[in-house]
Amino acid sequence: MTDNFWDGNEEEALLENMKKSRDVAAVLKTRLAQLKSSAPDVPVFAFEGPDDKFIYYAWVGRVNRDLKYEPFVCNGKDGVLELRRMVRRDLDDIGNGVYFFVDRDFDDLRGEEASEDLFMTDKYSVENYLVDEHVLEELLKNEFHCHGGPQERDGALTLFASLYKDFLAITRAMNLRLYVARTLRIELNKRLPERVGQIARVALDEVLPSDASVENLVEMEREPSVEEYSARITEFEKLSSRDRYRGKFCLLFFNKWLEHLIKDRNADEPRYFTTPVGETKANFSLLTLGTLAGKSKMPAGFVDFLDRIERGEPVAIAA
Repeated sequence: MTDNFWDGNEEEALLENMKKSRDVAAVLKTRLAQLKSSAPDVPVFAFEGPDDKFIYYAWVGRVNRDLKYEPFVCNGKDGVLELRRMVRRDLDDIGNGVYFFVDRDFDDLRGEEASEDLFMTDKYSVENYLVDEHVLEELLKNEFHCHGGPQERDGALTLFASLYKDFLAITRAMNLRLYVARTLRIELNKRLPERVGQIARVALDEVLPSDASVENLVEMEREPSVEEYSARITEFEKLSSRDRYRGKFCLLFFNKWLEHLIKDRNADEPRYFTTPVGETKANFSLLTLGTLAGKSKMPAGFVDFLDRIERGEPVAIAA
């Protein structure tokens, strides 16, 4: 056994990861510089990924339709925070007029300091705001053509509340495992599930767990000890499952269930609606992220954050 903690392969892998990190940050900075040169007086909103663009566009439009900004998509939360660190070190003030948007996740700001140019959701992620009874009721009124009165929507709303509770219970173990990984800074060996069928079997009136084990769904580079798990369960149990479980899982469930609900709404003899839809059928293709965000509640503090941007108050703070 060697006395050196790092063997040659481990050290080489570390250096390669550091190089990749620098390369990603450099690419992001170059892209930002190009964007700033073409639109120097327009605020830049740095988002984690492309889906955030659509959701925040709907939210910004609801608050201030006249606010113009340039969306800038980074390589996930790591990319947003790394870009923020880089522009703070820059001597050319490239960060002026740049605002950063991140999901809270299970790791908040990952030890970074809060500032006036950084917005973080109060729920796990932007997707959590899209999955609730208020959004569903507005969908039912409009996209599902259930505008005859509350009684026309009650069955679907009651069913959703019950199934969503079941889905959150099914994903508790997954979320706990992910919480432990994030708080211990343990990397995952593979991507998290991107299809709801990997997590649960979703039908119109039933949600059942999939056959996959949570260890396979959330595969860590190393398994935490019993003590590490135990030390984190208490804090995890304090979290609201609706607000603080992984939002992408919740949205996968919601999308699949809405598919089933649309089929029921368009059926000649629907099970959960008091009247048939008629000639104007419900259309799943209309249920986009922007549509959901246009009906959802917005993150706490978001309106104030946009107001400060319009007034020109937030600036990138020097390191």
